[in-house]
Amino acid sequence: MNEFLTKITSFSEREAICYKNRTFTYSELAKSIDFFYQIIAGSIPKGSVTILNSDLTFEGLALFFALHHNKCIIVPVTSDTEDMQTRAMHSGAGYILQPGGNSINVEILAPGKKIDLYREILEAEHGGLVLFSSGITGTPKGMVHDLDILMQPFLNKKVKSINFMALLMFDHIGGLNTVLSSVFSGALLSIPDKREPFSICETIEKYKVGVLPASPTFLNLILISGAYEKYDLSSLKVITYGTEPMPEGLLHKLNRIFPSVRFLQTFGTSETGISQITSKSSGSTKLRFDDPNIKYKIVDGELWIKSPTTIKGYLNAAMDQFTTDGWFKTGDLAEIDEEGYFLITGRKNEIINVGGLKVYPQEVESVIMEFEGIIDCLVKAESNPITGNIVIALIYAGKNTDKKTFVSSLRKFLITRLDRYKVPVKIRFVDSIEHNERFKKIRSI
Repeated sequence: MNEFLTKITSFSEREAICYKNRTFTYSELAKSIDFFYQIIAGSIPKGSVTILNSDLTFEGLALFFALHHNKCIIVPVTSDTEDMQTRAMHSGAGYILQPGGNSINVEILAPGKKIDLYREILEAEHGGLVLFSSGITGTPKGMVHDLDILMQPFLNKKVKSINFMALLMFDHIGGLNTVLSSVFSGALLSIPDKREPFSICETIEKYKVGVLPASPTFLNLILISGAYEKYDLSSLKVITYGTEPMPEGLLHKLNRIFPSVRFLQTFGTSETGISQITSKSSGSTKLRFDDPNIKYKIVDGELWIKSPTTIKGYLNAAMDQFTTDGWFKTGDLAEIDEEGYFLITGRKNEIINVGGLKVYPQEVESVIMEFEGIIDCLVKAESNPITGNIVIALIYAGKNTDKKTFVSSLRKFLITRLDRYKVPVKIRFVDSIEHNERFKKIRSI
């Protein structure tokens, strides 16, 4: 038994997973892991590249750890993923596994190409992990992690008697972080039936969830839907947010609605894993790195990171974001204050150039969100023959809004808060703001 399974087994009869109206103990989880391991150990060679085709479920989680115990290279792919064959091709997968209750559906694929990035992982007799990006800005990139190295820091987690919500799947670094944080601290992980506001809030009430990890977009969806008013969310102690910048206006609104909840920002990338950070306060979007193993610096306004949990490489992309000495260029624009706290101001590839002047969409969105009547918004660029680009804003302000009066009032407000070139030239009303399956705003619309 490896050290990871030893840790899981040590929690014995503590409650581990709430799923489908049932609560499973760590002993039951360990037995399920061993059950699946006995099945795959006799049919799937160690080190095999294997697609785990499953959402985050009790059986899916057990099979994940069973595959790791078999030292496989795991490629998590959720049930609604459309490009399974493409991911199989890029990863060189030889098998597709799907948990089916007390059995595993196994599909054997034609022998895949040999991937040199796996060699070091296999030689160390470790398990591997391949995560694919969402592909919002292009083709999804396959990233190769040494799973043992990625999981190692979680073994030092203190035992916690708290209940985590599993919002994101384990094909996402944030979702995997939630799973590992919960499982290796002996905590309880609640898995919702559906990942939408009402189902999430119902699950919080039902299982007395204490920690909700979410994106700012999803937290705003909870407010927009009114789901937070229908269910008792008094068990919530902490809401962590990440994956995209948090508008200060939204954070202030969340603090007003949930005054007894502590809001903490998280930071991580698929390439480097999740870092240990501290938020300046529950009402601040500033953060500070507290991980002694993480090195960081700001180069030309961009945050660079060097981490021991950095990927081995990309399966289908050049390593352009990495320097020759191992620094990862995150693409996040950041400022640092005199106390050492960072403020993430936006993404480098989302800057809007207006006649040579830079506009950060998140800065404009944050101010718009402070205006009374705004439910959600998105700021982006539109081509212009004179200035190169102009700033436009898509706003969701409800159905009973006098649009002409609202826009006039909004413009007057923005002029008092922003430089003229940052004020949106066009303001368009929309019925909703588009987001992807990982609850991040889609800006390329």
